Amino acid sequence: MVNHIPKYKHLVVLAERERHDLGEELNRFPCVRVSINGTPDNLGALSDYSEIEEVSLQSCDVSDLSALRGLSRLRRLVVAFGPLSSLELSFCSSTLEVLALSRLRRLKDLSTLPLMPKLEYLEVSHIHSIVPPDFRLFPNLRQLSLWNTDWQSLGWLVDLPHLETLHISQVKVEDRDWKPILGLKRLRHLHGMQNVFRSAACKEFIQLRPDVRVDQGIPVDLEKHPQTKEFLEELSRTRTVK
Repeated sequence: MVNHIPKYKHLVVLAERERHDLGEELNRFPCVRVSINGTPDNLGALSDYSEIEEVSLQSCDVSDLSALRGLSRLRRLVVAFGPLSSLELSFCSSTLEVLALSRLRRLKDLSTLPLMPKLEYLEVSHIHSIVPPDFRLFPNLRQLSLWNTDWQSLGWLVDLPHLETLHISQVKVEDRDWKPILGLKRLRHLHGMQNVFRSAACKEFIQLRPDVRVDQGIPVDLEKHPQTKEFLEELSRTRTVK
């Protein structure tokens, strides 16, 4: 099944139950945003369309991202589920603004991530026993979501001076030291503090940093990008194209 939303130049390919030649669909429907569930035939056709700026891969049977190497303008990349085990993002390192990685059991090494000067949002969710990235390579990171992951410490937070939102729900921190969070001078939203470090630490943090909104929810994508809500509503109304 294929959905095309002309207003947003968004192509949605649902390839889990029926086969699709991605090259044919991209040729039929001009787009800058592509969302793929499952593994369509000819995934590498993506690289022939350098105008694509946003890609979402859900349950896609790929071990690396070589099929995306031609996307030199990529700004947003979401990868969830599937056997992805290698991250090579040099092809979009100068343009990527959003990177979300979720439930990728074979992904163990984030140290290969390159310098990404425009990256503002990073999510690592439900991925365990990973080699962490060098956070100094993301000098403009503003939102960081670490959900259900594990870390030896949070000492690397010192390398994120522009961080405004931190989400650490269900995170395991081996040294149990939450003090590095205090050093985030621009922090305004902290979610998961009580879940990870318990009530006493949470209360102490609130006393020391009354300027931070703690465990009261964080800005969500629909708040920052209201057009996403509008897009989802239109997607539900649009006619399915097969």
